[in-house]
Amino acid sequence: KRAGELSGCLGSVQVSNGFSGNIMVLLSKQALPSYISRLEDYEHIFGFHPRWYSYEGNEPARIVFPVHT
Repeated sequence: KRAGELSGCLGSVQVSNGFSGNIMVLLSKQALPSYISRLEDYEHIFGFHPRWYSYEGNEPARIVFPVHT
């Protein structure tokens, strides 16, 4: 939810079974510092410090599996 509040957030999705709280967020490089700052707020809100990892692709985005409508 908080990711969607940021300019530069292209989308987010929960990628776990719901118990571990893993989410994947697609951000622009410019939005990453703001998102990291919001993640740090979780310690004050929920009482734990979230772990996060940043990945950067080495190729342009492309459609891997075409969606048939």
